[in-house]
Amino acid sequence: MKNGWQTKTLDEISINLDSRRVPITKAVRKSGEYPYYGASGIVDFVADYIFDEDTLLISEDGANLLARSTPIAFPASGKYWVNNHAHILKFENMTIQRFVELYLESIPLDDYITGAAQPKLNQKALNSIPIPVPPPTEQQRIVGILDEAFEGTAKARANAEKNLQNARAIFDSHLQSVFSQRGPGWKQKTLEEIATTFGRGKSKHRPRNAPHLYGGKYPFIQTGDIRNADHTITEYSQTYSEAGLAQSKLWPKGTICITIAANIAETGILDFDACFPDSVIGVVTNPKEAEVGFVEPAESISKRSILPFEKATVRTPSPCPAAQTESPSAAVTRSAVPAMAATLGLFSPTSFQPSTVPAGPAIQAPLTARSPSPQICKKILMAISTEP
Repeated sequence: MKNGWQTKTLDEISINLDSRRVPITKAVRKSGEYPYYGASGIVDFVADYIFDEDTLLISEDGANLLARSTPIAFPASGKYWVNNHAHILKFENMTIQRFVELYLESIPLDDYITGAAQPKLNQKALNSIPIPVPPPTEQQRIVGILDEAFEGTAKARANAEKNLQNARAIFDSHLQSVFSQRGPGWKQKTLEEIATTFGRGKSKHRPRNAPHLYGGKYPFIQTGDIRNADHTITEYSQTYSEAGLAQSKLWPKGTICITIAANIAETGILDFDACFPDSVIGVVTNPKEAEVGFVEPAESISKRSILPFEKATVRTPSPCPAAQTESPSAAVTRSAVPAMAATLGLFSPTSFQPSTVPAGPAIQAPLTARSPSPQICKKILMAISTEP
C-alpha cells in the first residue's frame, strides 16, 4: 500500500443509518414521485420520503450479492425511501463516498456473505470490511480516473446498443421484404403439420417447487432461460431429478421452444436434451418438411405483434429439403395460437445477402480501445490501491 494510505473498516469512515429504514409492503404503498429503494436499486415510487441527503446504499440480501450482475453499491440523493433490503451509509463527503462505492464494486464480498439459498450481508459483516483509504487528494485523483473510464464505457455501451437497434431494424426490413415477395410454389402449413412432435411441456406435480423434483442431471428449461438465449439455448438455471423427469418430458436437442406465459413469444432452439413446463411449447421439426433454422421464429417480427391466438400457420416453399443452403424465408399468418408465438417470422440466416437488404439506418463507427470495460476499471482501482 502507498505511503500515507490507511486501512480502515467501513464503520470507521461512515455512519450507518439502517435504524431509520422502514419497509412498506406493496399492498399498502401509495404511488408518488419519490424513489423507493431496495437491494437492487429503485423498485418503486411512493408518495412520501424518509431521507433527504446523500448516502451510499449497499445490498443487504439477494442472489446478486454473489452473482454481481448488477451493482451492489449505489448512491442515493434528494428525497427518497429505503426498505430493509439495503444498508444505508453516510460519509463525510462525496469523494470518499464515491471512492468506497467504486472499491466495493471492485472486490469480491463472498467472505462476508452468509447463506447459500438466500445470500445475506448483515450489518456486522458490512462494518468489518476493510477499506484502503488514501489521503483526500489521492481519493480525488483516483475517483477522477475511474469516472473518466466509466464515462467512456457508458458511451461505448450506448453506441453498441444503438448499433444493435440499427442491425435489428435492417434485419426486420429484410424480413418484411421477403414476406411480401414470396416465390411460387410456397405452401401454407400449421406448425403441427411440419413437426414430428408438437405440444406443451409438462410439469404435473403439485406443488411445482417440491424439493425432491430438483437437483438431478436433467436440464430443466424455464421461460427466463429462453428469454436470455440468443436463438440457441446453451444454458439452464435448474435441473430435474429422476422424480422430476418422471412427471415431465425430456425433449431432444434441436427442439424449438416457444414461451406462452410470463415472457410471451420468446423463442430458442435447445442445444441439449431438456425438460420444460407447460408454459413452453415444443416443436420438433420434421426434416422432410423444414429445417430447424428455417422454422425458428424471427424474434424481432414476432414479439411486436403477439396477441392471444388460436392457431399459427407457416408458409413454406415447396419443396423444402433439409439440406438446402439458401432457404427462402417464410411468413406466418396471425390467425391465432393458444397464446403461443403466433407471429412466427421464419428466417434462415444463410439466405441473408447484404446486396438484397433494403436501405436502413447506418451503423455507427466500431468501438475503439479508448473505452475500457468495467472489469478493466476494477483492475485499475485495485492496482492503484495496492501499488507500493
